[in-house]
Amino acid sequence: AVMDVAATLLGSAPSVSGVSIVVGQVPEAPVDALRGAVDWIRDKSGGAAVLLLSASGDEVTLLAAMSKGALDKGVKAGDLIKEIAPLVGGRGGGRPDMAQGGGSDVSGIPGAIERAKTWLSERLG
Repeated sequence: AVMDVAATLLGSAPSVSGVSIVVGQVPEAPVDALRGAVDWIRDKSGGAAVLLLSASGDEVTLLAAMSKGALDKGVKAGDLIKEIAPLVGGRGGGRPDMAQGGGSDVSGIPGAIERAKTWLSERLG
């Protein structure tokens, strides 16, 4: 389930400047479930920059969230989504603390995950 994968991602997440970078693909799930997982990660970690990707058929859903520690460093969820969504053939945006996007290129997911990790590491470092 989504929460199991979220827990695994959090457990193996690197930490940069006290902020856990939690990025990865979770099983197909409605956005509400992704949002629940993101909130859980933020609460559990004490400080996290989160990007969860989920694929349903040929549709990709992206959900990003930043805790206060990330926001204090100027890292915004909307900026991350704008950076990553094109890699899965899509677009998106949102607030600094929570943002959503989507795309239609499932094959772009591995590259999107790598890019998100790098992007976050550079900005938090």
